[in-house]
Amino acid sequence: MATTTKLSCFVITGFGEKTDLATGRVLNLDIVYKKILKPVCDSFKTDTFEIDCFRACDKLYTGTIDAFMYKWILEADIAIADLSTLNPNAVYELGVRYALKPFSTIVISEKGLKFPFDFSHVLIQQYTHGGNDIEDAEVARFSKTLTELIEWILEKQKAEGDKCNDSPVYDYLKADLFPPKRKKKRAGKSEVAGWDKTVSNVLQAADTDEVISRNLLNKISQSEIVDIITDDEGHVMSETEIKENTVLRKMYDAAYSTIGLGNRNVVEYGPYEDIFSKIPRVSFLGTSYLIKDLNEKIIKEKKAGTDDNDMKDIPAIATLLEKIKTNLEDEKMCLSELLDKAEEKKNANQFKEALAYYAIALQRDPSSRFIIQRIVLMTYKLTEPDELTALKLAENLLHNHLHPDEQIDVETLGLAGAIYKRLAKLENEKENIRKALRYYEKGYVICENYYNGINCAFMYLLNATRSTEHLDIMTNYGNAQKIWKRVIEICQDELSKIDHSPANRDYIWILQSEAQARLALNGGVPDAELNDLFDRIAKVDNAFAANTFLKQNEELVEMIREVQKKIPG
Repeated sequence: MATTTKLSCFVITGFGEKTDLATGRVLNLDIVYKKILKPVCDSFKTDTFEIDCFRACDKLYTGTIDAFMYKWILEADIAIADLSTLNPNAVYELGVRYALKPFSTIVISEKGLKFPFDFSHVLIQQYTHGGNDIEDAEVARFSKTLTELIEWILEKQKAEGDKCNDSPVYDYLKADLFPPKRKKKRAGKSEVAGWDKTVSNVLQAADTDEVISRNLLNKISQSEIVDIITDDEGHVMSETEIKENTVLRKMYDAAYSTIGLGNRNVVEYGPYEDIFSKIPRVSFLGTSYLIKDLNEKIIKEKKAGTDDNDMKDIPAIATLLEKIKTNLEDEKMCLSELLDKAEEKKNANQFKEALAYYAIALQRDPSSRFIIQRIVLMTYKLTEPDELTALKLAENLLHNHLHPDEQIDVETLGLAGAIYKRLAKLENEKENIRKALRYYEKGYVICENYYNGINCAFMYLLNATRSTEHLDIMTNYGNAQKIWKRVIEICQDELSKIDHSPANRDYIWILQSEAQARLALNGGVPDAELNDLFDRIAKVDNAFAANTFLKQNEELVEMIREVQKKIPG
């Protein structure tokens, strides 16, 4: 039987939605991986050859990701680095790759990226990104380019071997550097003989039966088990401690204290209440303790002289193996799978379940702005224990972890505006309108973002209805009209860049934003252009109805009429 050659391709990239701070554009980086990078690598698969393409968020791992990340960067046969949005982690990891590996690194980015001077000597393959999707024609074009690049790398390596080079580090310092090679690992004194592989090999194995019957007894060291259940300060946590979602819990604890609810039990009050009862277990906390127990029994049997092959037939060990098998089947979910599940629940308006999946994802990646943004969104969407408290919690999470006053991030600014827009209906109307307007306007002016723009115009209009001075009314209403006109231009520009398919939610949102701007400029009366927009939306969104759209915008139309009555003539 022919053996299969299996190469690895590590994709250096961000995940989820990331903001390009230079332009304010928000890009869904998952789309690039799922529509182009992974399918291209999968297309190389034959009976005797395949390329395993993966991101850090696609792998299961225990403890800190750093050790795994450096290992993947060093050992990957091919690396593809997507620098879109100039994600700092991706830029750093590309530098590490260039330092460790002379050849087989492909650098890509979307066309709108403004590169720093230091990248001028790096060959970067560019693709066109629509924001939340990539057009089919562009997917096909760039997939062909990437396929040809990988074929060239494989052919060049076959012909030239270690002489190949695409790293600027080894290009400029080739006379002084030799690429590193991994040392063979030596078993430590604390390890049981034969248990010298990482626990990740067990957790990542595709076939659970294979894990149990052949791999488990030979792939986990005692020291690695200790790492799993030991915190940063070195003490072994109790099962109760480790099962608590410490990151999210600390976030909520801080937020509750800030809004004067510090004496409340966060687990029993608010969005965190009963959060994990609605989803299956998705961590390896329980499995870790079972492995610890298994480790102790294995050591005892080895000291008694039991052969490795006979271990799994001992009743106590067989029972533990069966429990571990069950847990692995129930709990096997990597970061990207967690986020996919969270997005699925969010889109189905199952906010409690979505928040639970985001919470566990945050444990895996505590610094992710994308995950924190989603948690803020879910917190106020849940309206638990009541809308005002939920909004206050979201407000504190926003300022403590996303810092909208210091960042130019269109998603964060949109969240800030939405929170204060809702708070204005419940308390301190004038002050919260001012805050909502400030954040929406910042996102609109700096980033030219249609979502922030349409909401900024709404807040100016609301200000006009609350004003009593003629000049204030005219100024606020005039600003709203100016923004509506610009939003239409932004929407039309965005529509020219993206795929017009029903699957692209951005397309529908942009059309609806343009429709709202046109409706406002027409004083709430549909005209021929607006009816044409309604038809275009209905063709790609079966749930859309013009009457429903007009009903949803009744508040907007009523405010326009109120303001027009205040204006003489």
